[in-house]
Amino acid sequence: MSIPERTRARRQALQILYQREFTGQTVAGILATRSYSTEDGEPSEYCHALALGVEANQDAVDRQIEATSQHWSLMRMPYVDRNILRLATFEMMAVE
Repeated sequence: MSIPERTRARRQALQILYQREFTGQTVAGILATRSYSTEDGEPSEYCHALALGVEANQDAVDRQIEATSQHWSLMRMPYVDRNILRLATFEMMAVE
């Protein structure tokens, strides 16, 4: 997978994670109902893996972020910032 494809997948995963947090839907639900933005095309397998992986491992990811965050609780962070950190942390923890 090329770098631009990974960048696109990350951007789409971030949008899905934001939507999940804002609406309370699950990632699987968002993907199943196709209620995500298609501005960048259909989400790739890598996007699916990232969004579903963050959701499945959110407790461990959030603990890692909380352990390294200074003077900011995770819930105090804006939705976008929080989900960027979740995505990046999951990717460092789990993706080859």
